[in-house]
Amino acid sequence: MQLTSNFKLRYLIPVLTWGFIFAAADPASAQLQGVPTGPIKIIVPFGPGSGTDIIARLVADELQKELGTAFVIENKEGASGIVGVTAAARAAPDGRTLLMTSTTTITSNPFMFKSLPYDAQKDFRPVANVVETSMVLMVKAGSPIQSVDQLIKSIQADPNSAYGFGSGGGQVAGASFAKRTKLTAIAVPYKSSPQAITDLIGGRFAFMFLDSGSAVPQMLSGNLRALAIARENRSPSMPNTPTFRELGMNFNSVGWIGLLAPAGVSNAQVNVLNAAVNKLLQKPAVRERLGNTGDILSMTPGEFGTYLDRQRIEWGEAIRDANIEKQ
Repeated sequence: MQLTSNFKLRYLIPVLTWGFIFAAADPASAQLQGVPTGPIKIIVPFGPGSGTDIIARLVADELQKELGTAFVIENKEGASGIVGVTAAARAAPDGRTLLMTSTTTITSNPFMFKSLPYDAQKDFRPVANVVETSMVLMVKAGSPIQSVDQLIKSIQADPNSAYGFGSGGGQVAGASFAKRTKLTAIAVPYKSSPQAITDLIGGRFAFMFLDSGSAVPQMLSGNLRALAIARENRSPSMPNTPTFRELGMNFNSVGWIGLLAPAGVSNAQVNVLNAAVNKLLQKPAVRERLGNTGDILSMTPGEFGTYLDRQRIEWGEAIRDANIEKQ
């Protein structure tokens, strides 16, 4: 009887040992090693219903399924996204707070403000880009304006014409459009794009520029009409909307929406999150939903960082060309 027990124990220990090794090597187990337990907060520096918010909620839902950890959206809108981004920059770098943001806060604001309470480059780590967006010229759906040419003529006839914006991207695109067309129009700032959209629908101003992530849902709901998109080629999600280039204007305004982390977050979590985001970007159902917001981009953290560097250069030049003075 003793020999039988020793025999079983002799062969059982290696089996258990290899079992633990295989369990540790299981992708799901390894994947969670870089992710803290408990809920992870994703700060969105814009209001509910904005393009960034819509994408953040989709990504959060998918990350929760993929990683088995709760992801919670917290909207902190205001001051061109400065309120929310500052909160994310000051969060403890323990992996429990992330930032889903866009062009305005990271690649535009540094050229729009004399000083910021955060450093767009030093305070954050690029995690994963999600989509590349384009600015879209919008009017309310019930407007008699059917084309860019008609809009220009309408503004020329009305010295009190105005345009609204709820983001840095919208402000730069609006100012650039006015300069290129030699129009005089009053710029009306809003806390966030959803509020500006409400007033555009209400007829308080003539037009506004929205990123494609916000523009497409407004088109599909029948609230707004798109007149032109500021990109090289027509967008698959807006095939009937001409580019400015088609209309004889060399005007491109391309941005992004992506996930960042406070600077001190570990390489392990950044890599886990990047892999999880890139995996969800391959799901047909996700691609179908994101395809309505822009061009899906799958990048490593390093590639995303290089992309942001290029975006800073492009937006810095656009802001200077539009003669926008720093606030």
